[in-house]
Order: sequence, then C-alpha cells, then structure tokens
Amino acid sequence: MWDWQFWLYEISVFLVDIIIVYLSFFLVFNLKVFLGGTSGLPFEIYNSIIVPLAMIWLIVFFMGGMYKYPRKEEPVIQQVVINSFAITSSAVITLLIAYTLSTEIYFTFNCVLFVWFVCLLFANTSRIVLRRLS
Repeated sequence: MWDWQFWLYEISVFLVDIIIVYLSFFLVFNLKVFLGGTSGLPFEIYNSIIVPLAMIWLIVFFMGGMYKYPRKEEPVIQQVVINSFAITSSAVITLLIAYTLSTEIYFTFNCVLFVWFVCLLFANTSRIVLRRLS
C-alpha cells in the first residue's frame, strides 16, 4: 500500500485539512467583526493563537485516525464517523484549553461550535470526494 496513490491521498488530505482548520478560525474572526461584535483582540494576536490551535486540531485528527488510507471495502459511513469523532474531540480540547488557560475567553462556545461545524462539513466532504477520485 506504499504506492503513489497512498502518498497522493495522504498529502492532499493533510493539505486540505490545514486549509479547512485555518479557514474556519479565520471565518470566525471575520464573522465576529462583520456582525458588529468585537473580537476582543487584534488579528495579529488572534492569528498567533490559532496557529498552535490548528496544529493541535491536526494532531488530534491524526490520532483519531483521519489520515489512514481507506480500504475499498470500508463503507463511507465508517470514515465519516471516524472523522466526526476526531473533529468533535478537537473542539472539546479547544474548549478545555480556552476555559482553563485563558484569563479572558477569546474562544467562546459559539465560535468553537462554528469552527466545529465548518470543519465537520468540509472535512467529511473532502474525504468523500478524494475517496471517489482514488
């Protein structure tokens, strides 16, 4: 299973996940500013916070089994459930970090819920599309 399809799948899935996670946090910041709310901090500081958070999300994705090459006989729903569990675990870990280490809550429950929903939607969609292409 160490052929070029495996590596192409793994690299493309990882790159798509980086874009999805970072874009989700970026959308939350812009949505809060657009709706007239205050973000609580400038974008430079927010960006320095979301880079390590995105790395934590990607590590949890890896540990949750999101980067294994799907077997052809594996049903699609099994991969969706694995992905959903890893994404939900990442959101819970983000909330725990935000509530225990922060003196001010920069990531409210609504923000993490939005990031969770966007990641869940796009990560599962990208996996299904990449699986159909491979």
